[in-house]
Amino acid sequence: MAEIADRKGVGELYKTMTEELLKGHFSRTDRRTGAITFNGGCSAGKSAVILSLVLSESNPNNGLNFRLYIKRFEEYFQIPEPKILTFLPKKVEEWTFDPEAGDSWSGYQGFFENPQDVEKFLQGLNSSKEDRTSTSNLNILDNLTDESTELSAKNN
Repeated sequence: MAEIADRKGVGELYKTMTEELLKGHFSRTDRRTGAITFNGGCSAGKSAVILSLVLSESNPNNGLNFRLYIKRFEEYFQIPEPKILTFLPKKVEEWTFDPEAGDSWSGYQGFFENPQDVEKFLQGLNSSKEDRTSTSNLNILDNLTDESTELSAKNN
C-alpha cells in the first residue's frame, strides 16, 4: 500500500497516518483494493470499519482521501461529533456508504491535503485519548475513595 501511496503522490501523508494510527489507536486493519481500513470494536461486540484511507481517490492535488464512519468513530473513541469536526481537515463533506443502511454507514469524507492536516487530526485524537485516560483514572480514584470511606465507617 505504501508503494501505491507513493505513486499517488501522498506517500508521506499515508506513512504518518498509518504509523500513528497503528501505534496508539487501532490494532486491526484490512487492506482492500485501493484502501486500508482501520477497524475496531463497536456495539454488540462487532468489529467494524471506523476509518478508511482511500488511495484510489487520493492524488497530489487534493491529498490523502479518507472516509470516516461518524457514529462508529464516536463510539470507538468516545468523542462527540462536534469535537471530532474540530480536528477534521477543511476539505470534508458528509458521506454515506449506503443510504438504506442507517446511521452507522454514514459520516464524512475528505482529504488530508498536507502534513498540518494530518498533525491536527492526530493531535485531536491523542488529546481526546489523554482526556479519556485522565477521566478514567479520576473515576477509579473516586471509587477507591468511596470504598475507603465506607470501610472506615464500618470499622468505627
